[in-house]
Amino acid sequence: MGWFSAKFAVLLGVGLCGLTLGAAQSHDYAAVLGLSYRFYEAQMSGAVPSWSRASQAQGGWRNRSHMQDGRGPGGIGVDLSGGWYDAGGGCAATGALAWALGSAACTEAASIWSATATTGSYYDKAYVVAWAAVFGPAALLLRDAGAGSATVAAAADNYVSQLMATWIVSRTCTSSSPEWTVCNTAGGLAWHTDWGSNRYAANIAMAALASARDGSGVGAGLSATVKRQRRCWARGQVAYVLGSNPKKQSFVVGYKPTSSHASPTRPHHKGASCNPDYSVTCNWSAL
Repeated sequence: MGWFSAKFAVLLGVGLCGLTLGAAQSHDYAAVLGLSYRFYEAQMSGAVPSWSRASQAQGGWRNRSHMQDGRGPGGIGVDLSGGWYDAGGGCAATGALAWALGSAACTEAASIWSATATTGSYYDKAYVVAWAAVFGPAALLLRDAGAGSATVAAAADNYVSQLMATWIVSRTCTSSSPEWTVCNTAGGLAWHTDWGSNRYAANIAMAALASARDGSGVGAGLSATVKRQRRCWARGQVAYVLGSNPKKQSFVVGYKPTSSHASPTRPHHKGASCNPDYSVTCNWSAL
């Protein structure tokens, strides 16, 4: 287990939480993080490099795509090919892409550096910014908004506390539970909506971990008991997604904690689901 995954395990409260339904089961966080890096390789648009494990050169299925972006009919005469596709579709949402790229670039894992460099070159082509002209106004905006002040910090703490109170609940889901409210399934997942509920639980779990860190920052004034509660809740949500649930179903493609667990074989991913014969229409029935 690498440094990052070991620290992640500590943040999750490994060894500190009395969890049921198999949530105390050991998970290989290093392997899970490695699979997330592989996902970014599968998301590549444009000319897919041969080192990508999803590329046809490596025995995978991903081929070059959207090579005429920016230059095709109705284009602006600029090469805008490249980048990452968003989620499981065929579009590039630059806001989400930029956040993912920035986060991935902070990792110490050398295996993701080539992917971030390749995708980062897309932004070099897509955006022309005079940085000296934007830093000043941004600094003034932050100053006028009171960034870093005690008032803003207190407001952030209050918001996070309300968010945690919304998600860390004891309500059990029933057939009459309204959508977009949070309740717990029989297996322990914090349920929010029928469409992709795991992503919400996982993101809030990350927020819970971030707010329960020791030291300064958001949550600095929390008691040890509250920090432990948030860490243990987050660990339970992550464990559920990784397969510690009554169905022994992992929701991460390629990851099974034991041979008796199942992992997704038909993920919602357009690029991996369509027929390699381009004459065959790719629609919802293929997903």
